Amino acid sequence: MAPKITEFAYGDLNPVLSSKNKPSIDKDEGFFDILKRTAEIVHTPDSMEGIIELRGIVLSVEKKIKWKNQIPQNSWISDHYFLGNNYLPEPLQAYKIYIPELHAHLPRVRDLEKDKAKIERYPTFIASSSGVEPASAGQLVRITFTNVSSQEGPIYLGPIFNKPIEPVDEQVKTAIETYKEENRPPSSIARPPDEE
Repeated sequence: MAPKITEFAYGDLNPVLSSKNKPSIDKDEGFFDILKRTAEIVHTPDSMEGIIELRGIVLSVEKKIKWKNQIPQNSWISDHYFLGNNYLPEPLQAYKIYIPELHAHLPRVRDLEKDKAKIERYPTFIASSSGVEPASAGQLVRITFTNVSSQEGPIYLGPIFNKPIEPVDEQVKTAIETYKEENRPPSSIARPPDEE
């Protein structure tokens, strides 16, 4: 079965409002006044101010970037990294990554195997160096940009966890199979391996 993307909503992975912009509620203020003020705060041009790192989900692992003609548009890699050659000294891994708070306008990817055309519409993030820990499709990762407010120069920083997110139904199925195979009570399945 093809892996499914967990449905992360807007604001689930990254803060939508910074703590300095969180609206306070005045009990004498009406609902629509609060809604209007909140919308003004969220949609100000500096809503990304102070954000250095974001979190996203890997949709696909792309080919490594080695040659100058492989560099995607809007990349952080500039001509001077090629040291007068047409290739990089070491290849850098590239990923298509979904950030719910930034990519709400793009078509939702529901299946990593069947939705290849949709995945191609997402930005390509290139590893910050050849030594960055790789990720696989479905994995939560840390990313940034050379310019966060304009979203220029997408940079992959590394995974948050060591394995991809499994949909809840797959986790339940795995737990049931493990229970049947090992005949242990379900409470022992939830314990991390290092505590057994």
